[in-house]
Amino acid sequence: MADRRPRCRAAATAPAGPAATRSSEHVRVVHTPGSWELRPVSSPGAIGLVFLPGALVDPRAYLPLLRPLAERGVTVVVPAPPLGLAFADPGAVSRMVTDRAEIRSWVVGGHSLGGVAAASAVDVPGARGLLLWASYPAGDISSAQVAVLSVSGERDGLTTPDDIARTRPLLPSDTRVRAGSGRDARVLRRLRPQHGDGEPGTDRGSAARRIVDTTVRFVQNLRVRPG
Repeated sequence: MADRRPRCRAAATAPAGPAATRSSEHVRVVHTPGSWELRPVSSPGAIGLVFLPGALVDPRAYLPLLRPLAERGVTVVVPAPPLGLAFADPGAVSRMVTDRAEIRSWVVGGHSLGGVAAASAVDVPGARGLLLWASYPAGDISSAQVAVLSVSGERDGLTTPDDIARTRPLLPSDTRVRAGSGRDARVLRRLRPQHGDGEPGTDRGSAARRIVDTTVRFVQNLRVRPG
């Protein structure tokens, strides 16, 4: 059977700038050997997000894109997997959820190969949502009782629109799919250009804002749902 996993990028991305790793009056940044965590200073605990990095991507690269969630009361945990590969630590999502028992509702998510690993963890206790950035599941999770948001780039040369369309039946029928020019792999993880990436159709800042806005709306909607 063909390998459905998104193709691995070969080089690690540069980490985010210093501001993304600093605490503020709204967000407390906690770093351990195993993760980076963005903790809301006010009203924490309603819902959390465990977000798995793509292959060989420094977890700090995602903090600027995920920080707006923490500013709105969502606890965000980005594991730092061994060898830079989410599949090298298959219990990461369950462990992060168990260690934060005060949070009852969770979104699991990831980018590229991190998204594949996240899709296999939708049965962790309290999981209500799955967030995929330039990713798709390796197996059939169409019956999973979670809301799903898939964000991808129309010009992504690695996780292509054909890949997203081909694997769409593996996801629940009410999955929300959002694709936009410029939302390619380089924008999603702040990459230096690499062979195989498509040319972005819009500037990086505009694309990042759209990704953030779409993600925030998805998680906030889960936060206000009963159950």
